[in-house]
Amino acid sequence: MKLHPECIPCMVKFAHRHAELATDDLNTQLKALSAALEFLARNVSGEIVPAILGTRRDQIIMEVTSNPDPFAKHKRLCNEVAAKMLVDVKRALRGAKGERARLKSALKIAIVGNSMEFGFMDHWSNEVALRKEFRSLLAHKLGHDDLEAIVSKVLDSKEVLYLTDNAGEIVFDKLLIEELKGAGVKPFVAAKASPVQDDVTMAEVRALGIHRIAKLLSAGESVGIDLNVASPELLRKLEEAELIISKGMGNYETLSEFEGKLKGRLVYLLRAKCNPVAGALGVERGALVAKLVV
Repeated sequence: MKLHPECIPCMVKFAHRHAELATDDLNTQLKALSAALEFLARNVSGEIVPAILGTRRDQIIMEVTSNPDPFAKHKRLCNEVAAKMLVDVKRALRGAKGERARLKSALKIAIVGNSMEFGFMDHWSNEVALRKEFRSLLAHKLGHDDLEAIVSKVLDSKEVLYLTDNAGEIVFDKLLIEELKGAGVKPFVAAKASPVQDDVTMAEVRALGIHRIAKLLSAGESVGIDLNVASPELLRKLEEAELIISKGMGNYETLSEFEGKLKGRLVYLLRAKCNPVAGALGVERGALVAKLVV
């Protein structure tokens, strides 16, 4: 997906929030924003992918503020809140009878989990509001619903490459990964090698014990998947995997650039949180999406 004019104010707004999280010093925030905005002004183009542009913007802010992980506190909070919600979520999963139903339920839980993202849910720190939002979304119909086809694809596959997204939702991703493994599919889970926004890192995935049920791969140090800097191991798995499950908009923005090579085995699970992504997917903003690329 290429940069859309609507991406620009979002790029600037996120830079401001990133700088605020990175340092309390106002002068340093201004220096970081000045450098980031100068970079954006020089590189805005209809030929660039938003996630790639955002990666360098974020790197500049972290360099100027000398803060390698501005979202550390937020990520811990999201994981803690998600963990507290697991009892309710597991109850919903237990209500699904049969292998196909459980997989469909786990897939939808993972999609709804994609709502747990800084900057999208203003009440992310309000556990009561978040629980209410989660329950409401679980009852929603999907804006794009390929769940039946995806479940069939899962059951026909021996391996799956799972591209993670944010902290918080990774707690619910783990439920889906467990269901995949229980269905006889070997999961390979890709997470960031080092902090990238509020994306979950390899270290954070290990802390949740996911390494005990899946083989971990590095997803690099960029928003989404940047083929130019991806590890040889990840590139090889992208080519070989019978099924690729991609979480979130950053992964969508980058993978959609070469999804034609992945037809029949690439799945997008996300909530379309902005107009450009929603438009590209043919759904309304805020819609839940389970799409098998064919």
